[in-house]
Amino acid sequence: MMVPSGIFWLARHEMRLSWRDVMAMMTAGRRSREIGVLIFVLVAAIFLHFLAWTLAGPSGAEPRSRIDLLVFITALMVLPFSLMTSQAMESVTRIFYSRSDLDLVLSSPASARKLFAVRMGAIALSTTLLSLLLAAPLINVLVVTQSATWLAAYPVLISLGSVATAISLTLTMVLFAVIGARRTRLIAQITAALVGASFIIGIQLAAISSMGTLSRMAYLTSDSLKGSLPEIDSLFWLPARAMTGELMPLIAVVGSAMLVFAIVIVAFSGSFAERVIAASGIAASN
Repeated sequence: MMVPSGIFWLARHEMRLSWRDVMAMMTAGRRSREIGVLIFVLVAAIFLHFLAWTLAGPSGAEPRSRIDLLVFITALMVLPFSLMTSQAMESVTRIFYSRSDLDLVLSSPASARKLFAVRMGAIALSTTLLSLLLAAPLINVLVVTQSATWLAAYPVLISLGSVATAISLTLTMVLFAVIGARRTRLIAQITAALVGASFIIGIQLAAISSMGTLSRMAYLTSDSLKGSLPEIDSLFWLPARAMTGELMPLIAVVGSAMLVFAIVIVAFSGSFAERVIAASGIAASN
């Protein structure tokens, strides 16, 4: 039996709230639409697997050099990472300003530190979920057509989500300390939007300036880009090598992500209740 103030009870509470939020967003608050949403998700999953098969299946896959593969994987990781960071920052801000249950939970016997850890874990999980759903068809096709080592992409994506959440939480807490609770919400939302669009805009500008083309793929495979990149044994390529299933890079990436996430949780859990109270006061005054 779970203790109401225990960490597992809090985790179940967070999972129920997250699931409710997702279903409310997808069904516009109408429970009668849930079956339709599930059918849509199933059809979308089948379509995405078919699309992935045409791109990476036996007839669609093209042989690449090792450096081409690492460049391509790194670019594919930066895009979801920027989107996950943007989504995580929005989620962190929403927890402080929009979730009306925090005052109630903080006044209960539950530990604020436990609540903070569970809530950040829930954000990391929900932040990673969309990227996992979009990447899963491609990963599954690569597992079937090439090697089971591509399954390592799943823990790497989860690690990226944890780091994105840690970065977002750090930025939000720094904004609280520097500009105060009243301005943090607006600045955090603007920052989240900029981070989400930065990679796509950046690589597009690089392609135009260096090659005079709008093609991002042409830029990623260009000799000018390869000449500016580090050697293949550099730490820069560690996440990409981990995604291809290399054991030591995989251990290093997952372990480092867990360590960064834990350090951020410990560093900011003590001021969690204070920030919530400050944000709640601002939200109430508006």
